[in-house]
Amino acid sequence: MPSDASTTKTHTLVLAGLGLWALIQTYLILSFDGTYDAGDSVMHYLYARHAFDHPDNLLDHWAKPVFTLLAAPLAQFGWVGMKAFQCILALASAWMAYRLTGSGKRHAQLAWAAPVLFLLAPEYFLAQFSGLTEILFGAILLGGVLALRNGRLLGGALLLSLLPFVRTEGFFLLLVFGTWLLWRRAWLPFLLLGASLVVYSVIGAFALGDFFWVFSQNPYDRGLANYGSGTWGHYFSQFIYVAGIPIYALTALGILAGILRLTSLPKVGGESASRFSHWVLVHLPFLVYFGLHVVFWATGTGHSLGMSRVMIAVLPLGALIALDGLGLLWDLLPSRLGKLRWALPVLVLAYVGVFPFTANPAALKLPKDLQLQADQALARDAAQWMKSQDLLIKPVHVTHPSFAMYAGLDRFDSTAVKNLQPLALGVPPGTILVWDNWFSVQEDGVVEAFWEMEPGKYRLLWQADSTVAGARSEMRVYVRE
Repeated sequence: MPSDASTTKTHTLVLAGLGLWALIQTYLILSFDGTYDAGDSVMHYLYARHAFDHPDNLLDHWAKPVFTLLAAPLAQFGWVGMKAFQCILALASAWMAYRLTGSGKRHAQLAWAAPVLFLLAPEYFLAQFSGLTEILFGAILLGGVLALRNGRLLGGALLLSLLPFVRTEGFFLLLVFGTWLLWRRAWLPFLLLGASLVVYSVIGAFALGDFFWVFSQNPYDRGLANYGSGTWGHYFSQFIYVAGIPIYALTALGILAGILRLTSLPKVGGESASRFSHWVLVHLPFLVYFGLHVVFWATGTGHSLGMSRVMIAVLPLGALIALDGLGLLWDLLPSRLGKLRWALPVLVLAYVGVFPFTANPAALKLPKDLQLQADQALARDAAQWMKSQDLLIKPVHVTHPSFAMYAGLDRFDSTAVKNLQPLALGVPPGTILVWDNWFSVQEDGVVEAFWEMEPGKYRLLWQADSTVAGARSEMRVYVRE
């Protein structure tokens, strides 16, 4: 067990490292305007940005009520505030990951490595500058596990009860934590895992007139869209791009280490309970979450879409498993090597640090990855042109999520913004319509050929296009004659 002096020194070094990371985050927040994802990332931000104007946003199932509630205050400062919210969560997650692996636990001397094992994962690095829910989910998951491991069962259960209202997969993880609490005979904490569900159900009963709205209004249970399906090995290969090769390899080793320790548990004693708790609280939630998405995508259920970014949500917890993998390698080195053993974690962490910036398919492409995507740049240009021409005549019919953000319009105000679906029924003369070749087609079903179906009915005012890596983006502004 590390001495108090050694622990204090490590605390100081970790805090200094996180302070440096905060400076890097601040520079990137202020220097780049990318959103990482042009769809969900922007929409989650808009729900939070306008939550105080439209309280219904706070109970929107798709937007995730807890995410919208917590992100709303900083989202009032614009996109910069949204990114600041995410970066604060990332820093908090890093500290919690360090604390979870310290305090005299197995391989506590390697605890300082835990934050590095997810902060520098390529996809997590980029998601810090997005409006996605994965960062908050990972922070709450880590905080709940930390509380349970430290014996604060009531607080941990209350915190974990929030998970389903950040990402729907949280319902499945509550089954894992509930089983552990029942094993511990912690009856009250077990019941508190449902606290947020009860609170939001009561709120929904008054605000929506539906006590069961959490289930009856579940957007992923309506079968309204075909999200496709794929192979059983999809996420096993995609996780390389999410975490990077070194973290991927360490995570695989960590899973192996967890299995080996489970099979070698003594039948009785505190060490047995501690090892089992570590596996149930750290390894099992990660495996369940990962396995769920493997099954969802392979069977075409759960509206998975096969997106690799969903794994960002469990990367902070996965870092603890990766640390177990590093610990497995550490244990293989003979203790007689003394301080030379430290060469292993230092070299491994150095590789983790440089990997995202080397030439490989999973590498970061900076500064491009932190900049606006081509279609977003077109949406920004269209909004700026319309402002210069006094053409932001309400309502504007548009589908692209970014347009409202750049035009300064309230997307949830039906007098300011409408989608393109009403075109099938007709819109009055003078109506301004903004069409793009992705969101307008996928979300509202308005294909390019629509504008040629009735010659003279819609006049083209502005258009621009951009082709990046063979992918063409197009934006047009029309007026109804």
